[in-house]
Amino acid sequence: MKKIITYINDEQKADEITEVLLKEKLVACVNILPGKSSYWWKGNIEKTNEFTLMIKTKDSLVEETINKIKEIHPYDLLAIEVIHIERSTEGVEEWIDEVTK
Repeated sequence: MKKIITYINDEQKADEITEVLLKEKLVACVNILPGKSSYWWKGNIEKTNEFTLMIKTKDSLVEETINKIKEIHPYDLLAIEVIHIERSTEGVEEWIDEVTK
């Protein structure tokens, strides 16, 4: 199982990305978490409200999921992180296999 994490400052776009990934059966679940980000951008420290998308999928769909996110995400510099989940509670991986393509 993999967890893909990305960030976006527009809640409506976060919902749109989530909807596309779910409808195309690329992912089993997306958690959208509100938060604040501070970062360097073009020589300045920026601060913004951002949403973290925590996306659960299976190993075989990671690349296709990343490509789909890149296709619809509006950022100039898009951070996408992939984390391998060593273990999860019983039944989670089976559920992900069941609900994704």
